[in-house]
Amino acid sequence: MIPAGDTLFHNLLLAYDGSQHCRDVLHKAATLASQCGARVHLLSVAPYPGPMAIGEGFETGLLLEADKERYQQILDQGIAEMKTFGLEVSGHLEIGDAAERIATIAAEVDADLVIVGHHPRHGLERWLRASVGSALLDRLDCNLLIFQESTD
Repeated sequence: MIPAGDTLFHNLLLAYDGSQHCRDVLHKAATLASQCGARVHLLSVAPYPGPMAIGEGFETGLLLEADKERYQQILDQGIAEMKTFGLEVSGHLEIGDAAERIATIAAEVDADLVIVGHHPRHGLERWLRASVGSALLDRLDCNLLIFQESTD
């Protein structure tokens, strides 16, 4: 039993991409944060433009700026949703590898819990793209909670 006044978590970092599954995870994280009286850091990570875009001669600066704007909108929507729960929320927009950026920001904000969603991968995709959750296991100095997307 947790003594009155003590909470399990004080500082949560939620990786958020705006997908339906992540919106569901956001609600679960908001409930947990409310119960713990925790501060929430919402993080969206825009990936670098892929090698195909660079190889095809696309203007990577324009692609990156468009991605940043899209991810900023996703982040702003997530922050607004979290605030409806009466939570203290700060937003972080990063660019790069999701697992690396999540681990870095978790350390910077002194997170004691990182929350991510997991989208099951099948077939060749499972071999070509590593799970962010599994990549975080050896990079974090705090707890990690992974919400599995339902396959129903």
